[in-house]
Amino acid sequence: MSKAGHTISLDFGIGNKKYLGCGLGAPTLSAFVDFYKGEVDNKADTFFIDPDENNPRAIRVYNKAGFNKAGQYEVTAGCFIGHRSDLMVKKV
Repeated sequence: MSKAGHTISLDFGIGNKKYLGCGLGAPTLSAFVDFYKGEVDNKADTFFIDPDENNPRAIRVYNKAGFNKAGQYEVTAGCFIGHRSDLMVKKV
């Protein structure tokens, strides 16, 4: 996806249920993207994530963290076969 740098795929989740709905997702994801670009790979300039279309909470969090919907696809293999996911991208 990146024309001049590196593209990074993310899988993000909050494991401990007591932290759900506390407003931590978007700032944590934004901080991770900044950390990754600054400390791991300074050529990383495009990040993408692919929430299930039926997960509006995740989509809202990703929007707040600066990700925008770029498309949608249907999973054709693996344990999520038949599910539709949004492709969300953040350019930094």
